[in-house]
Amino acid sequence: LRNVSLSGPIPPYIWNLEKLKTLDLSFNKLTGEVHGVRAPRYTYLTGNRLSGEVESTNFLRSDSNIDLSYNNFSWSSSCQENSNINTYRSSKLMNNLTGLLPCAGPINCTSYQRTLHINCGGDNIVITNASYTITYEADNNETTAAKNHHFRKWGISNTGEFLDDHQEPDIYFVSPSSTLSRDSSDLYKTARRSALSLVYYAFCLENGAYNVKLHFMEIEFSDEVVYSRLGRRIFDVYVQGELLLSDFNIKEEANGTLKPVIKTMNATVTDHVLEIRLYWAG
Repeated sequence: LRNVSLSGPIPPYIWNLEKLKTLDLSFNKLTGEVHGVRAPRYTYLTGNRLSGEVESTNFLRSDSNIDLSYNNFSWSSSCQENSNINTYRSSKLMNNLTGLLPCAGPINCTSYQRTLHINCGGDNIVITNASYTITYEADNNETTAAKNHHFRKWGISNTGEFLDDHQEPDIYFVSPSSTLSRDSSDLYKTARRSALSLVYYAFCLENGAYNVKLHFMEIEFSDEVVYSRLGRRIFDVYVQGELLLSDFNIKEEANGTLKPVIKTMNATVTDHVLEIRLYWAG
């Protein structure tokens, strides 16, 4: 029931359906409080207008994967992060680091940075050419269906499971299905994937104008493999909440698989936070 313009409160009987394994109500217009007795194993409430003190509900004490990101809940100052619950931007506090990461404890920026480079889904790598050296920070932490990782000055938020791959737990990292050309950058040797929504966010940035470069390559589907060449990957790209790429298809943009394509865009940081969101709109 994702992204179908549902509104109003969630019916309480939903939480009593004992055989329900997956509940996806994400990206609707649901309001009200959540009074759940139990949560299905995979529960996605992402991108609604839910509110209230969700900490007091019993279902947050379960081991289910629960995504509460992008809502308006009230959190106490003593709330704790849990590895199976994604609380990224789930607070009614909008414009500070507490709203960004409500259960991460106090985050104080002792200094502000002007640059950040991340090797999405890969290890720490250094790329050098004649004029500069860039270190891309590793992004290889284990990920689940509802996960928020944050580090010293950046983090990721992942939402969604792959329902049709018959794998548990899901695999959120991929390597090339065919051999890359010798001149391909190390950036493309591994990648992070997501079933629904993947957010990269940087905090403790200096306010001002930034150039954002997103490096893409379709490495999971290959034109060299008959059944694989039929695969398509289409998603939207938001920067600072603004839709900049709609129905983006890496393969089409690069004119084939295993070929790099770089998208450059401008962004303005006003509250020391930069957010890039990749979203499968369906």
